[in-house]
This record gives sequence, structure tokens and C-alpha cells, in this order.
Amino acid sequence: MKTKVPFHKHRVCPPAVLASCLLILLSAISSQTFARELRYDENTEVKVKGKIIDCHLPTYFGFNCFLLKTKYRVYRVLTTPHWYKHQTDILFKENSPVIVVGSKFFGRDGSLCLLAKYVNVLPAGPRLVLWDKENNPVWGTYRKAGSSCMRIFFQSR
Repeated sequence: MKTKVPFHKHRVCPPAVLASCLLILLSAISSQTFARELRYDENTEVKVKGKIIDCHLPTYFGFNCFLLKTKYRVYRVLTTPHWYKHQTDILFKENSPVIVVGSKFFGRDGSLCLLAKYVNVLPAGPRLVLWDKENNPVWGTYRKAGSSCMRIFFQSR
């Protein structure tokens, strides 16, 4: 026969374990919220000229990025989401001179970042426009030809 164990005799999780689980959960939620709220802010818009010194960085806030060295500073330039870069074959080369117009902010790690509105490859290279005049990302209206899933998704907006 099974005996009943008094409630106060049950094993309880230590408070340190509960606190660490709560901390992990909150940090995951806050980083996802910040990534979704990363928007172009024209109040912090700057125009910088420099050379790409590293274009093989891991994604940052879900964006592809490269390091841009100007005369006085080094910026982490955020360009496009990973999926958009691969569907449009956007390539940046190291030591390429560029002009970037973007929204300046400090990243979580304290790095100086630019959310690029456009990147102009010098001397007469292409101008890659990433945010439109209303400060909406161009990939928000991007549809891959022949993809019915994309058509359904964007028609429902």
C-alpha cells in the first residue's frame, strides 16, 4: 500500500536553480525582442567612407555584417538578413572602398555599429539599397520568383 508523504517532505528545487532558469528565459526573450525591434532610425543617420577589412563575420542581431575601417573608427556594418543575402547573391570583398549611409548605434558588446541604408562600392561599383525612403527594409517586399509560399505569406499581410 502506498503511503502519503506530507507536503513539506517533498523535494523542492533549490532557489539557485530556479533563479538561473528564470534568468536564462528572460535573457532569451529580451534578445529576441531586441532583434525584432532593430529598426532604421534616421535621427542617427551618418555617412562614412572607408575600406572593408573583414567580410566574414558571424551574423549580428540576425544580420550579415562586415567591418568597415574609416580614417578614425572601425564600424560593424549590418547589411541584410542571412536568407536575403543568399537569395540575391550580395557579395562584399575585403579591401573594397565603400561609402555607407546608415543608422549608428552601439551593439550589446559595446561595438560601434551601422545599420546600413545603402552601400556604395567605389569607384563606380553598384549602389546596394537596403532600406527604402520610408525606412522599411527592402527584403520586406522581396519575393522569390516561382515561390507560392512567399506569395501566400506576402498576400496575407
